[in-house]
Amino acid sequence: MTSLAVAFYGATAIWLNRSTADLAVQERFCRAWLCPDEFSSERVFELKQESAAAQSGRIAAELKRALALDSASAYRWADVGEMMASANELDAAKYCFQRALAAGPHSPVILFRAANFYFSINDYPQTLHNLSTILRNPELSEYNNAAFLTYTRMGIPVDEVLSKGIPPNFIPAQAFLRFLMESNQVADAETTWKWISQKSLYDSKTAGEYLGFLIRNKKDEDAAETWRAMNSRSEPDYRQRNWVFNGSFEAAPQPSPLDWTIESTSDVQTARTEGVAKDGRWSLKLVFAGNENVDFHQVFQQTVLKPGKWRARAFVKTDALTTDLGISLRVCDAVEPRFLDVATEPLTGTHDWTGVERTFQVGPQTALVRVEIARHPTFRFDNKIAGTAWVDSVELSPAP
Repeated sequence: MTSLAVAFYGATAIWLNRSTADLAVQERFCRAWLCPDEFSSERVFELKQESAAAQSGRIAAELKRALALDSASAYRWADVGEMMASANELDAAKYCFQRALAAGPHSPVILFRAANFYFSINDYPQTLHNLSTILRNPELSEYNNAAFLTYTRMGIPVDEVLSKGIPPNFIPAQAFLRFLMESNQVADAETTWKWISQKSLYDSKTAGEYLGFLIRNKKDEDAAETWRAMNSRSEPDYRQRNWVFNGSFEAAPQPSPLDWTIESTSDVQTARTEGVAKDGRWSLKLVFAGNENVDFHQVFQQTVLKPGKWRARAFVKTDALTTDLGISLRVCDAVEPRFLDVATEPLTGTHDWTGVERTFQVGPQTALVRVEIARHPTFRFDNKIAGTAWVDSVELSPAP
């Protein structure tokens, strides 16, 4: 049976190659996947390479014959369209790509080939339209960056890209923002973020990435104001009365550099806890296992302060917290701690809720500040800290 099929295919290929063969019959064979190898995708590529060097007329004739054999193929129309474009027959090329898009309206390969053609003739609206069709399909997200690179090559304002080339959907919108951030296009990323936020196309992860991007580019104040605006309903006092976000731990932290990072270590277990609180219902709980002279800085957030006099304050509750150095509230310059590094007095032993505070001066060289719940190692022989502590109502505010 196999040998019969091979013989049949070989005979068919020989017959199809005869110049006198009826094209309508040949087309039916091609639709049945019985076209000869002379018009495989590999052979078409070879023909195009040959046409770039010489004999373009002969190659064009071969590609046209391939199209005649399979006129329903989007690929064949695109092949001829590209050939017409290389010969500067642009009207014919446009017609071919219109037919290619009609035959393969959802094919990313055809859409990209059409986009490349329209890009080559500076028809940017059509380029944007074809690439946005790809971006609209979440199953084609692997093509996102290739589309975004084309947008960059076009050199048009990002507002035009957003209005015509980025579908107002979560996946392409966030992917485009990440592309701009990864290539460090700061101004375009800021414009894109405004567009995304107006259309509510972001989540907490994307927002956190954008804030980190602003901070890395020394736009600390812009990051802080963006964060404040995003959370104005849930945290109305943020940057009005209190420059610590979520200072009472009432909400689970968001993945943002301007919200709490709460991490445990091998000797310190940390978590938000409900039911033990100075204000509200929640606080931060720290349990020290007593195995190490802990140097702990794993609960922190960043904030942005203006030069001037400030007050750091928190409430701490302890239960059998050992050694001479317990936990404290630390505030330091996030980039250069030598410019600012202060802490409240460490609390040990057993205490009900106790207020701790420290007044300090922020100089002109400091903007981005790190706020920590910290424990510094002690030089005492009995230095392995054990016990439990709770922290609540953390505040940073201008000092009178």
